[in-house]
Amino acid sequence: MTKELMNGSYYQFSSKGKFKIMIFFIKLKANWEFGPDNKSVVIINDESKDVWEISKISDSELILLKGTSEEKWIWSTEK
Repeated sequence: MTKELMNGSYYQFSSKGKFKIMIFFIKLKANWEFGPDNKSVVIINDESKDVWEISKISDSELILLKGTSEEKWIWSTEK
């Protein structure tokens, strides 16, 4: 059931510091930037500022950590 709810979800980072997300049919636009020493990603919107520590980054995979939670984003070139 979770897989069906997540179908069509995405995270999109632009090179101009813009961030778009759609998850569970909810859309959000924000800004993003790298944190100190490029070891984190900071997502900034009108209501909050979230810092995600970079655990792993490669051409095809990004693993970000926030506190005790782990969220794994896998990048692909598919459209």
